[in-house]
Amino acid sequence: MSFADRLNGKVVLVTGGTLGIGRAIVERLLSEGAIVIATARNAQRGLELEAQIDSPEIFSFVQQDVAEEKAWHHVFEHVLGRFGRLDVLINNAAASAAATIAETTVQEFQSMLDSNLTSVFLGMKLGAEAMLRDGKGGAIVNLSSVAAGKGHATLPAYSAAKMGVEGLTRCAALEYGAAGQPIRVNAVRPGYIETDLSGEFLASIGGSIEGGLKIMQAQHPIGRIGQPADVAALVAYLASDEAGFVTGSIFSVDGGYQT
Repeated sequence: MSFADRLNGKVVLVTGGTLGIGRAIVERLLSEGAIVIATARNAQRGLELEAQIDSPEIFSFVQQDVAEEKAWHHVFEHVLGRFGRLDVLINNAAASAAATIAETTVQEFQSMLDSNLTSVFLGMKLGAEAMLRDGKGGAIVNLSSVAAGKGHATLPAYSAAKMGVEGLTRCAALEYGAAGQPIRVNAVRPGYIETDLSGEFLASIGGSIEGGLKIMQAQHPIGRIGQPADVAALVAYLASDEAGFVTGSIFSVDGGYQT
């Protein structure tokens, strides 16, 4: 078996699948033979991606706000109605906003938890139900963050939510590993990854994008910041049967990042 068919025929749901890491995951899974359903809040970007791929038998898009339980039910109705099953769930969608604890209101804190943690709970709860309908089990991969391991002074709500994601991942691995045909549950902890939004961040820490890039490169022993494809490669492995003995684990993709 080659990478080209490692996920052949598996039905995979990817949240936040139209930009950055999410889009790289979608592209990698499709290249390995998966049938992919991507969701995102921005319908226009999703429909544009659907038109670009133009293969309805292997790719479809559904608009979704992952913080809303009703939206999750709608997504799973689409997945099961169109493809009949779910084999893999990738909880990638997230939201962040820079603010210290002192600057963050209770409402803003709760919003971060809903978008980054409650969303993962809902996805795993309903996704596991879908996977166990035919008794075959499956795999869940939750996207965490380097902020979950190191914390971040201006991202306390986001960091706390991602810490919660890792805790939920370990709990779910224990719960669903005991099912008749187990569901494997793992988390991936990306470090600093270059995406469409990276320029603003790099400029904020270095005075310019080039200055910020030099600072970040110096903090990575591997000599560069990450690319979305770096994360997608690990996600594809965890989604595949090659990771059949891997569950309840947190994997860092951070280039050895040092604060």
